[in-house]
Amino acid sequence: MKRFLVAFFALFLLLVIVVQGFAGTFDKKCAICHKPDNKPAPSKESLLKKFKNAEALIKAAKTTTNPMMKAVQDNEQLLRNAAQDIGLK
Repeated sequence: MKRFLVAFFALFLLLVIVVQGFAGTFDKKCAICHKPDNKPAPSKESLLKKFKNAEALIKAAKTTTNPMMKAVQDNEQLLRNAAQDIGLK
C-alpha cells in the first residue's frame, strides 16, 4: 500500500508539472493583472473586443504609458505569444 501511495503521488506531481508546461503565455504572465473583472487591467474578453488582430495589441502594448506594462513592452515575442493565446491572429 505504501508503494502504491508513493507511486501515485509521484505520478500526480509529474502530471501537475506537465500540465503547467502547457499553460500559455497569457495564463502565465498576463492573467495576473488582466482579470475577468477588468481590474487592474482589461480582461481577455475586453482585449478581444478592443483589438482586431495581434499587431494592434502588440502596438498598443509597446506604446502604452501604463507603468504596469513596462516589464513586457520590449519583449515582442512574449506579446505575440500572449496575443495568440487569447485568439488574435
